[in-house]
Parts: sequence; C-alpha cells; structure tokens
Amino acid sequence: MVASAAEQEEDKESAKADADTDADPHNDADPDDADGEETRDDREAPPDPDAPEAPAPVQFLGKLSDIVYYVIALVLLALAFLALARLGIDFVTHDDPFAKRVTVAVNGVLFIVIVMELLRTILTHFEDAAFQLKPFLIVGIISAVRHILTVGAELSLTEEDQSRLFHRADIELGVNALVVLLLVLGLVLVRKSE
Repeated sequence: MVASAAEQEEDKESAKADADTDADPHNDADPDDADGEETRDDREAPPDPDAPEAPAPVQFLGKLSDIVYYVIALVLLALAFLALARLGIDFVTHDDPFAKRVTVAVNGVLFIVIVMELLRTILTHFEDAAFQLKPFLIVGIISAVRHILTVGAELSLTEEDQSRLFHRADIELGVNALVVLLLVLGLVLVRKSE
C-alpha cells in the first residue's frame, strides 16, 4: 500500500509537469526530447527567401574565380602526371650511381606530394570557401623534410671537402629541423582549435 501511494504521487507530479509543459506557449521543447535541449536543426534558421541576392557583378566574379580555380587544379594535376612520368624515365635511363638515382627519385616523389597537397587545397575550396590553413602547414612540413633528405643525401654522396660542406649542411639541417618542429606545432594548434 505504501508503494502504490508513492507511485500515485509520482504519477500526479509527472501529469502536472506534462500539463505545465503543454500549457506554456514559450516552451519549444520537443516532447520526445527528455532534456528539452534544442537540436542542431532547431537552431539553424532556414534561409530567408526575402534576403537580397548578391549583385550581378559579384556573382560574375565569383563564377570567374571558380573557373580560375578549376584551371589551376587541372594544371596542377597535369604537372603531377608529367613530373611522375619524367621521374620514372629519368630513374630508368640515367647512368648515375643507384644511390644518386634513388635520392633524385625520393626528391621527385616529395615534389609530387607537394603538388598534390596544393591540388587538394584547391579542391577543398569548392567544398568550403573558408581559408584552409592546414594544407599549407602540411606542404611546408613536406617541403622542409624534402630539403632535409636532399641535404643529407648530398652530404653522403659527395666527395668534396667534407669539413666545409659538413658545416654548411649542419646549419641547413638545423634550420630545417626547427622549421619542421614549428610547423608541426602550428598544425597541432590548428587541429586543437577546430
């Protein structure tokens, strides 16, 4: 009997709460939503049909800039294919020592990766017109790593005066390593801010 009286009291309170919710015209909570929180769809207002459109010259310039981006994307893609083909031909046909050909091939592959990252940046412009910082940081990291690998390979393959070359290479490697660390730090900060 005690349990049923408590249940009856709870039922009365929930019925009263439901009645208060239905009677309040300012309560926009969804009855299916237990927390009464707004969903993302509720917060996003539909576009205003009475909003003025952009002037015709602005629309024309927007379309023209899109055309330029398409042309740049096609040029970058063509350059990547040409560089890849030339890289393969040079690797097979040159009579340089194998280590030097591999170094040149790795350098060329990293160059193609940079071109493809730039192409990806152009393509993301069409998905989201906002400025994208991450692709530029990635391109900078790849470029600095490419230079580190090139300097290291040149140092190991050269037979010149090692002391002078080693001192110059140390400075270049140190600067590029610092650039890589700073760019990686920047990339981490950008990702955390998103």
